[in-house]
Amino acid sequence: LTDCGWITDLDLGTWSTEGSQTQAIVLRGVPGLTDKGVAILARCCREITSIDLSGNLKITDAALAALGKNCNGLLEVNVYGCRGLTDAGLADLMLACPRLYPSNMRFHMSVARCLGAVRASGMYPHLIEVDLRGQEGVTDAGLAHLAELHPSRVLSKQKGDAFVKNVAKNHPLLEKIDLRNCTAVT
Repeated sequence: LTDCGWITDLDLGTWSTEGSQTQAIVLRGVPGLTDKGVAILARCCREITSIDLSGNLKITDAALAALGKNCNGLLEVNVYGCRGLTDAGLADLMLACPRLYPSNMRFHMSVARCLGAVRASGMYPHLIEVDLRGQEGVTDAGLAHLAELHPSRVLSKQKGDAFVKNVAKNHPLLEKIDLRNCTAVT
């Protein structure tokens, strides 16, 4: 359901049934969608693995909390353009959904805390590569949290001094690092 101005939280409550096996939901740019509607969906459609809420201006961290509480099997989330979200809300969602990798999220804000949560939680022991190219909001400070990975496996042009400093600490035997197109390195 894309750009459906007539859909409201009440409609979602009417359409959703407990125990639904729905796995993918697209609610892109729905002006009447709020945290309450997302919470209703999350409670009724616990099997969701992919959700696109992009462009919904009334969505806040409360919607992410409802998804994390009820849909911890999430694999993909698109919240691009949801201006009411914070990196703390994204971090909490990632902590609640152990299979939701940062490269499967689409967002627009700074994600330093979010990437810090990825590293600190230890919930991705098999994570070997993170592709954050094209993601707005990725910062050098956020990427620094991923410096335990081999630097060639952290794909982003936002690498800067903080990332390089942490790479040096985590990879003391590293002889070469490719920082082409990384303009934040001084």
